[in-house]
Amino acid sequence: MKAAIYDRRTLADLLLTAAETFPGKGVGFVQTDGSTRFITYAELLTGAKSAAARLQARGLFAGDKVMIVMTRNEEIVIILWACILSRIVPTILQPPVSFTEFNTPAQKIENVYRILETPAMILSADPVRSFRSEVFSL
Repeated sequence: MKAAIYDRRTLADLLLTAAETFPGKGVGFVQTDGSTRFITYAELLTGAKSAAARLQARGLFAGDKVMIVMTRNEEIVIILWACILSRIVPTILQPPVSFTEFNTPAQKIENVYRILETPAMILSADPVRSFRSEVFSL
């Protein structure tokens, strides 16, 4: 079975193979209350495909750059895999404490935004509430 994983050429192939070959295996995410939310690789693939379709519906395609600024690891992983499946170039950044006051994460977001030449941004609902711009939330 391990040979099936090692024969893959891309990360997308790896997730596709894992979802098919190891139906009961997956990833666990520790929640804020201390509980763990487990999703199988198949569920991760389904979520990533759904998110990839939403990215494409928003006009993002292979080679486009996107900044991921999200608070929940589960959201980040699904969006990251959506980008990988769509061949969109992701950059994951720490959410800022505030968009109205100076803080290091906000400064990094601004710097990366400039370096990547105005990429799309994907934000969790929490940062979206405090950020007024052309942003969409998945």
